[in-house]
Amino acid sequence: MRGRRLTAVLAVLVLALAFLLVRVELLQRSDTAAIAGALAAEPDGRQAVLTGEGASRSAVAAATTATERLLSFSYESFVSGRRSAERLLAPRARPDYREAMNAIARDTRRGRVTRAATVVDAAVVSATSREAVVLLFVDTSTTSRGRAEPVVEQQRVLVRLDRDGGPWLVTDLSAQ
Repeated sequence: MRGRRLTAVLAVLVLALAFLLVRVELLQRSDTAAIAGALAAEPDGRQAVLTGEGASRSAVAAATTATERLLSFSYESFVSGRRSAERLLAPRARPDYREAMNAIARDTRRGRVTRAATVVDAAVVSATSREAVVLLFVDTSTTSRGRAEPVVEQQRVLVRLDRDGGPWLVTDLSAQ
């Protein structure tokens, strides 16, 4: 008797959970449609939302490439790598990047530090024809003189990008 009652309670709970999951999915779809509709036209009447997989792929590809290059460096090619990465930044973001890189330049050379960043997953937070926000999951591996093993870290990085008729450029990169 007790086993049947437990089975019945579990069945009701499973059905209730299934109902809630379907309800949440339907609400998310309607919210997405409402947001897309609200963003579909800029104040000047031009279409601004990138739709479909193309928009997501474009923003994710740009954010991935830029983040891997901006967060990776080596004592052997520090200056050239820095210049190359800096081209992926919007002009207003370059001074902060230069300052950060200047702060680690001496220790990078002295410690023979090499850092490799690899994006392992990504999600588009928002994207229009001119702006995108992408959340990246990044693994970094850092080696240096005196360490037998690399230091491996996992990070979440929020990347903001702008595009004005050219390629996507990073305007902000922040750890989450």
